[in-house]
Amino acid sequence: MILSDFSTFIFDLDGVLIDSLSDLADSLNHMLIMLGQKPKDEKIIKDYIGTGNRDLIVKSLGTDDEMQIEKGLLIFKEHYIKNCVNKTGLRPGVFELVSYLDDKGKDMAVLTNKFSFFSSEILEKLGIRKHFKLIVGPDMLSDPKPHPAGVEYILNKLGSDKKDSVLIGDSASDIICAKHAGIFSCGVLGGIGDEEDLKKADPDFLFEDIEKLYNDMKA
Repeated sequence: MILSDFSTFIFDLDGVLIDSLSDLADSLNHMLIMLGQKPKDEKIIKDYIGTGNRDLIVKSLGTDDEMQIEKGLLIFKEHYIKNCVNKTGLRPGVFELVSYLDDKGKDMAVLTNKFSFFSSEILEKLGIRKHFKLIVGPDMLSDPKPHPAGVEYILNKLGSDKKDSVLIGDSASDIICAKHAGIFSCGVLGGIGDEEDLKKADPDFLFEDIEKLYNDMKA
């Protein structure tokens, strides 16, 4: 089966559709400073991303104090929602890919461990929200990726068959999620996720970047 044969495309967000590390780091460091801690280097923050916004706060603060975590999360949310596209942009080839898939009548959704209201706001401001039928985040689910709950929710809402669906992500978590859900998986390099872990997860398809994926779709 080739990618163009699928009818439903589920995308991870950070590192796949968008390059968002700098804005995430800025808001996280704003939170740390407000709570009297030192800011962290982007490279360190990059390793924290992928398991959800709350977990990002927990790892950054290095505490299990619920009051401190909730305070940090509130500060982060308030700053990030106002500054989420200061430096964030679409990854090369994304606009062309989602426009192409929409023209072909494909169903598209986003499954991310970022809160859904952040995701919708970012995609709206970047001009591609209209192409996606669903934006699903951990605030809508009982379990985030790599648990298959998000994929199952999307397939149920769209009425999609597993054999016709593929999840496109930049981390091992995305590939494992797809496998647990019984759908096809596609890895994209050059994102936020660890590339070696991504390869070891053995995706059904693997591309150097979204532009290569887009060119393959059109071939």
